[in-house]
Amino acid sequence: MRWMKVSAACVLVFTAAVLAVQPPADDRYAAAVWHCQSIANNRTPDDASTGRSARDLRLDYGNTITLTAAGTGAFGGRSLDFGNDGTRFAKAASSWPGQAGDEFRLDGWFYFYSTGLPSVTGAATMYVFYISDSGASGVIVEMFVHTNDHLRFGIYDSGGTKRVASLALRDPAAGIDLTDKWVHVIASSSNTPGQQGARLRIADGQNEYENFAAGTNGDMRMASRTIYVGHMDGKTGNSPRRGFRGRMDELKLSIRADEPDYAYGPNPAYGQVLPAKSDQILSWRKGVGTITHTVRMGTHSTIANNPIVGDGVTEDRVTVQTLAGKTYYWQVNTHNASGTSEGDVWRFSTESGRAYGPSPSHNATDVTYPVDTLTLRWTGAEGVESFKVYFGTTETPEYLGATLSTSMVTPALSPYTRYYWRVDSITPNGTVTGDLWTFRTRVLAFPGADGFGRWARGGRGGSVYHVTHLNDSGPGSFRDAVSQPNRYVVFDVGGVIQIQGRVIMSRNLTIAGQTAPGDGVVIYGNGASYSGANDSITRFMRYRMGRGGDSGVDGVAVANGTNMIWDHCSASWGRDETFSISSSGPGVNEGNFTIQDSLIALGLHSHSCGSLIEWNNTSILRSVYIDNHTRNPKVKGVNEFINNVIYNWRVAGYILGDTSGDSSANIIQNYFVNGPSTSSSAFSRANANFRLYAANNYQDSNRDGVLNGGLIPISAYGPVTWV
Repeated sequence: MRWMKVSAACVLVFTAAVLAVQPPADDRYAAAVWHCQSIANNRTPDDASTGRSARDLRLDYGNTITLTAAGTGAFGGRSLDFGNDGTRFAKAASSWPGQAGDEFRLDGWFYFYSTGLPSVTGAATMYVFYISDSGASGVIVEMFVHTNDHLRFGIYDSGGTKRVASLALRDPAAGIDLTDKWVHVIASSSNTPGQQGARLRIADGQNEYENFAAGTNGDMRMASRTIYVGHMDGKTGNSPRRGFRGRMDELKLSIRADEPDYAYGPNPAYGQVLPAKSDQILSWRKGVGTITHTVRMGTHSTIANNPIVGDGVTEDRVTVQTLAGKTYYWQVNTHNASGTSEGDVWRFSTESGRAYGPSPSHNATDVTYPVDTLTLRWTGAEGVESFKVYFGTTETPEYLGATLSTSMVTPALSPYTRYYWRVDSITPNGTVTGDLWTFRTRVLAFPGADGFGRWARGGRGGSVYHVTHLNDSGPGSFRDAVSQPNRYVVFDVGGVIQIQGRVIMSRNLTIAGQTAPGDGVVIYGNGASYSGANDSITRFMRYRMGRGGDSGVDGVAVANGTNMIWDHCSASWGRDETFSISSSGPGVNEGNFTIQDSLIALGLHSHSCGSLIEWNNTSILRSVYIDNHTRNPKVKGVNEFINNVIYNWRVAGYILGDTSGDSSANIIQNYFVNGPSTSSSAFSRANANFRLYAANNYQDSNRDGVLNGGLIPISAYGPVTWV
């Protein structure tokens, strides 16, 4: 198993859709449980998405679950507060129906109290969700927080085998803390061939994490069982209590028993409020055996009184015209070989003048500083006469000004600052208050920084340390310079610094090798460790390990940490890998690393490896691998490998995973040049667990001294999974 962070910086789309970080409008239920089924023409009887009543949650314990005040829910509305004593839970008003399902999905917003985690309370577990009626032997589904503060989602199949997906809620070493804030959690299980297993996804508005546990032993175990929210079978006698400690909002549960022959899955969802614009796209999921559709839509609540807006429609969508401030009803009737399957009646509304489509987008975290000012942009609804703009660093932004246009320039911005803004629309009927939008400014590590590690802070804001001599230790030495955090290291001398022991880098360092006079600086000896050197920036440094280094040790190594970038550096003569970003858990860590415009070369002895990349979110850009027998690089995790040159490998060039774990990569515009030692293809050891996007990679294999390689064919990558 693994978990991974999904980053927007990568071309590759790692999941089918990124989890929503901005919840829908707060006119929906605080909590609901429902299922979808197709039995005896009585379809979706409890499906809230069609407007029918959601199945209520009934409290089944003396301690009340309170409904919070408006403004404290995931969407600014209300939410369910389970408190922090572990005694409160809810139970569905009726049992889960006895049926075999091929898809299960739990979707909700959760606020995990940091003081309620098992590592703090001492409880063996903290249960979030549970379906069973006979203890552990009858478990169907369970979600709980384990003693290591990992959220676990477990599914039992009909063979009695449990498959469990797991994600960390809090892991200080990895910089993860998903407590004391609203996070979106989706737990799902599928029996679709090739996709069987349990999947857990969490998004906090900035990052998304995912873990998948495969399973192949048949359908999910199902029977008529009781659904508990916030506890296990309602058992509250444990001490400390194992009930949920936190808040929940918009809790939704569904199971799909089979594919219907009618249209379903409306978008917009039932009851959704859309921005007030004239063109709207209505879409749906096609039923089995669909030939064409007939679509009605209008403002009359009796669907037959509304006009047909699409007939003979073969696609799964139509574009319609709408007006601001209206409620529309629509229906999709499906024509198939058996006749016509009448669809459910759905409805949506349009806002009456509210601004939408903000730029920067809501919750943007990549607004790059320095910028003297920023132009805020939005889309106005029809009929709006003017706008009032509010802007500031609090959730009650100050009035900035009025405008007839849909843009306004901000005052000067500051780095690492969260800003809030709102656009109110002035209409003939009054003022329509806009949504509160927010973005955060960030600073590139340096101009030209790229890839996942581009936001490393380095020693910015810390003290300047001058390296004044070439000795291995003592005040003014390179070793002393990097031994403490929050430093900007500059060089008053150039030359070779010969080290005996390994150099251990501290966190929040900027190592400015370009400041050294003459030909710069070389660190020669037992190598350098960046393990735990979070937010480090290293530029224009040369690391040479050599035969005097410890056997089996990397020249430059990272075993843990996050946010690091190396620029215009070189590493050579490593005795294991020459430059590695590896860990004990391949592909399960989120790192945010960049190696750019650098050289990794001349690994020593028979091992002679370039790089082992096992952390997620690692970028290798515009760099050169030369004269390494193998691992140029070997990747397990999430990697982007763009505009690099690989020369004279022997055993293997780029190794595509070579593991049973999942890996993902973008491999784009690289050049592989065979040298005198090359005896293998550019790519090797791939399997179906390696998800790949590749384009415009070339190999020059004729050794004629002229760069005249050809495009690497798809077949040469091996049995990867293409995306």
